[in-house]
Amino acid sequence: MYIYVGHATQGFDYKKYLYEPLAKLVFGNDCNLILPHKQGSTPINSEELIKNNKKNIVMIADLSTASTGLGIELAWARDVNIPVLFVSRASSKVSVAPKYLWQYSDLGYQHYEYSDSRGLQEAVKTFVKKYLRH
Repeated sequence: MYIYVGHATQGFDYKKYLYEPLAKLVFGNDCNLILPHKQGSTPINSEELIKNNKKNIVMIADLSTASTGLGIELAWARDVNIPVLFVSRASSKVSVAPKYLWQYSDLGYQHYEYSDSRGLQEAVKTFVKKYLRH
């Protein structure tokens, strides 16, 4: 299973708040954590990844900072009914658009506000476990 992490790339320290804590999680051999802007990694074609793996992917979407690119990725995910966990830092002002777009989808709107890396890690682990195929 792929775990794709979507986020803004400007105005948000995604390496500190997302990549560092999530890279420490252990999901098992069946999971591939995709951090699309990790230094030294091959550029990711997120549209292809999302649309071609719709039965084998979940998405973590950080809404702490608004991002047009993330909005596009979320539209692709919604089109193919991919489970998404929306997260945001406790101090951020989150757009209401994702809630309105996702609350009526088959999967519903799941949002977690984190104040520290441990809280983020627990929310992500719990979410991913729901969708792991055994």
